[in-house]
Amino acid sequence: MMRKKGFTLIEMLVIMAIILILASVTVGVTMKAMKKAKQVENVSDTRQDNIGTLIDVTESGGGYDALPEHLKEGRFAESE
Repeated sequence: MMRKKGFTLIEMLVIMAIILILASVTVGVTMKAMKKAKQVENVSDTRQDNIGTLIDVTESGGGYDALPEHLKEGRFAESE
């Protein structure tokens, strides 16, 4: 009895389904990790901003008088 070489349609569909399931799990985990990394980056940026402001205020004598005029007025850029 001679056997045909190759895969049946059902075998190919099962393999494709397994690959799609693994890919969807991988993408989900990757997106969750990227979101967490962005949160960590934002916390780090905020911390660095706060440290810089504290150092600036401390070195210049303290208080809001040490801030530039545009920040005292609530503007974030000098040329607004």
